[in-house]
Amino acid sequence: MLISDKIGYTTTNEALASYSYRIRLTKEKILAFGLQGGVSNYQFDNSKLNPQDPSDPLFQGSLSQFKPSIGAGVILKNDRFFIGLSVPRMLKATFQAAGQQPVLYTQNFYLMGSYIIFINERLRLKPSVLVKKVIGSPTSVDLNVALVLNENILVGALTRNLNTYGVFMQAYIKNFFRFGYVFEVPTSQSVGTNFTTNEITLGFRMDVFRFHKNASIMSF
Repeated sequence: MLISDKIGYTTTNEALASYSYRIRLTKEKILAFGLQGGVSNYQFDNSKLNPQDPSDPLFQGSLSQFKPSIGAGVILKNDRFFIGLSVPRMLKATFQAAGQQPVLYTQNFYLMGSYIIFINERLRLKPSVLVKKVIGSPTSVDLNVALVLNENILVGALTRNLNTYGVFMQAYIKNFFRFGYVFEVPTSQSVGTNFTTNEITLGFRMDVFRFHKNASIMSF
């Protein structure tokens, strides 16, 4: 994965490689492990800032530092459920500036799970939960419930900490092209943005190697 994320005066560039290994425990149950490693480059262009105290050494000049990045995860799943635990970045990242060590990134822990309820041959109900823990911040809980039609069309509703609500849909076309949309509305209790958000994702499957069978997914 090659990632470039620019927000304000900060730019983060990452080059990461991922590998997964699956063990079939039974005919239906699979245990999968994943590892991720690479390097992250953090850049700060202080010339784009207008600090209240221009003499503050933390806002002098520009900075560019490289940090290693390591992550891991595990998933247990079968046709009806899955449960997973992941730590995408296991190393806490700091940088040196004016004799101090401000934090660039701290560990994020993700615990997720879902269960599929078969209503009939064409329709299924899929509730799921995602628990996110960031060191030094409150725990975040996402609750989702979706209806799955013919394994190709998915529509549902979501909430985050019961103070942000939204709806989402996802559709596969001929098992090759994927389209997704999410609409979220915050409440007065939301932390951060008070604006509605719209997210659109597009993806497609392709066989990169001979042993792949629609295994590779690219999205943006």
